[in-house]
Amino acid sequence: MAVLLLGIDWGDQKHDVCIMNEAGTVLASFTIPHSQEGLEQLRDRVRTLQDAETEVLCAIETNQGLLVNFLLEQGWTVYAINPKSADRYRDRTRTVRAKSDQLDGWVLADILRTDRHLHRPLLPDSELAREIRELTRGRDSLVQEQTRLHNQLKACLKAYWPEALSFLPDLLSLWALAFLLRFPTLEDAQKASLKVLQAFLRERKHPQWRTKAQEIYDTLRGPHITVPDYLVRTRSRQMQHLAKQLLTVVQDIKAYDEEIERLLKEHPDGQLFLSLPGAGPNLAARMLAEIGDRRERYATANSLQCEAGTAPVTRKSGKSLSVVSFRRACKKPLRQALHLFAGCSIRRCSWAHALYEQQRAKGKRHHEAVRAVAHKWAKIIFAMWQSKTCYDERIYLAARKQFLERSSAA
Repeated sequence: MAVLLLGIDWGDQKHDVCIMNEAGTVLASFTIPHSQEGLEQLRDRVRTLQDAETEVLCAIETNQGLLVNFLLEQGWTVYAINPKSADRYRDRTRTVRAKSDQLDGWVLADILRTDRHLHRPLLPDSELAREIRELTRGRDSLVQEQTRLHNQLKACLKAYWPEALSFLPDLLSLWALAFLLRFPTLEDAQKASLKVLQAFLRERKHPQWRTKAQEIYDTLRGPHITVPDYLVRTRSRQMQHLAKQLLTVVQDIKAYDEEIERLLKEHPDGQLFLSLPGAGPNLAARMLAEIGDRRERYATANSLQCEAGTAPVTRKSGKSLSVVSFRRACKKPLRQALHLFAGCSIRRCSWAHALYEQQRAKGKRHHEAVRAVAHKWAKIIFAMWQSKTCYDERIYLAARKQFLERSSAA
């Protein structure tokens, strides 16, 4: 079967393409704009060089984006090459430090000609799994934004109205943000009667609106630090700006949570991840999204452990001592999801708690111990994922007991 090898040096505005055959002959080299017309031009140029039996392989230094989606939609096999690897290949083919977009396209195509057995093709997940991944990663970005705004809002209140923090301990609650927008300064709040405060809290469904209203009323009439008028005016303006943004983000996160939970229930693997102890809808969705639903992606549990960053890296050369270190090259969102889940499972799962305490007794730091628990969970999740079986702690403990008995007998 004939093979066409495409090396694509992608960019925001344009993409440089090199097409070669397996003999290394360059069949075409051209540049296309990042537009629908440019993508159709790429498709048409490839069609002129292929027949019904020709396989098209593409190398590109990214695993996501509209260009990658287009390549996959054509039925072409896509290899996402690590930019660091591509840079090493470039050094192998050139003794001088020359660099150009056309050269980069050629290097990527040549990687597929000489070393594609060392790289894994992209295996796109189902559309539902990809949608969940986009939502969970989007939610993670919103949570980071929420943390930033929360810290800024808290610092702003400390600068001109620190007493407000005594009766507004949770600045992420909707009623607290609404209170700050309704009463942006101490003077505004002091004008409110007890009945007004009670009505305000009752409208926002505060569970203890009577008690809370009395607490706020008493605090407002207590002693306060004297603050210059100009500082009150400027800081209250800034506070309202931050509170409006934070209110929007908090509401958006809630909407994300609802949609993530809905889609998780629709996915065939949703219940599998929800069965894990300590994994609520968000963590279950994050693990599902990052592991995916293509079973052929991970041949062994170790391949999942390596991609999740729980397996350490061993370095040994000649007679030198082997050095075991933290694995940095991994899928970061998957590592974070497994690490968070392992931390939650320690409080809900007896063997996970025992393993954590065992690691701590060995002198491991907290995150090192949690990573050891995550490493074990990755192996268990792989077995569940491959067999499409929900987690049952009784089955795991029975299997572990049998393994220990066989080991001691040997």
